[in-house]
Amino acid sequence: MNELAANRQEAEKKAALRGLVIYFAVLSAGSAYLESKILRTGRSIGSVPGLVFTLMYMPGVASLIARIVRKEGFADISLRAGGREGGRAIRIAWVYPMVIGFVAYGLAWRTSLAEFQPPLPERFGCHGADTDVPDSG
Repeated sequence: MNELAANRQEAEKKAALRGLVIYFAVLSAGSAYLESKILRTGRSIGSVPGLVFTLMYMPGVASLIARIVRKEGFADISLRAGGREGGRAIRIAWVYPMVIGFVAYGLAWRTSLAEFQPPLPERFGCHGADTDVPDSG
């Protein structure tokens, strides 16, 4: 009986690995395609929000495609947001990206890898223009 359980566990590992291979193949190919389209426009990402939006959702799309290809279904995914665990998960989902962003940007600014410059309002006539102020002397 122990050998049967070991064989089953090995089969589950191989199946999970195949699912991950499909996921990462779709994610890599889809992201590379979208990023190349964004770069080929030659414009800022603000002018191609549809491509950026699609790129943001590429991990979710890759996951759905992998599940469909593997015929896994969705019954084993718990999407319940209620209860103590659900509330904790929602708080983590909101706070975690902000913490990572603050740490990453804070380190970049602190080590001078990046320069902090708030966006300039259009009403000042500086939006998208050279912001150097000429010497008055």
